[in-house]
Amino acid sequence: RDARRRVAEVENDLANEREEARQEQAELRHQLVALQKQVDSGQQAILDLRGRVRDAGQDADVARRRAKLSSDPRLDSKRAIYGQNPGGSGYGQNPVGASRPVSAPSSRP
Repeated sequence: RDARRRVAEVENDLANEREEARQEQAELRHQLVALQKQVDSGQQAILDLRGRVRDAGQDADVARRRAKLSSDPRLDSKRAIYGQNPGGSGYGQNPVGASRPVSAPSSRP
């Protein structure tokens, strides 16, 4: 009789420990999911920042090239033809794809 009671107590204790282990495992899974979301969010932020850095670098490269072109005295004759100032403010004066300066419309009889 006493042995049966002890066996029942041990089985009860074992069942309680299993339930506690299940609950702890569920909590750990929940924490793991939350941490994975944070990692994913951090990785996306890193990718976004890398893209911004790349864009800023490209913008800086374009600005350097434009500055170099605007200060090149060999292009003064072209600027005179196309109406661009040596300061480079003439970019975008011609329509897209235009290869010659924009002229006033000619009136034909």
